[in-house]
Amino acid sequence: MRQVETSRTLVFDAPRHARGFFEALVTDNLDIGRPELIELVFRRGQRHVDRRPVSSRPRSSATAPTSR
Repeated sequence: MRQVETSRTLVFDAPRHARGFFEALVTDNLDIGRPELIELVFRRGQRHVDRRPVSSRPRSSATAPTSR
């Protein structure tokens, strides 16, 4: 069997329960798309290794970083 799909209907009695569920779901799956784990998901590794440093700079002076 190459592919399995499943679904489940969840009904929450309060928005805070739904929010908690989705926050936990996202937290548990944050690293699923990271390059070192691609082989686990798609059965292949990284195509090339990029050793250049990563810089995160705003593209314009009007962009302000925010933290939540």
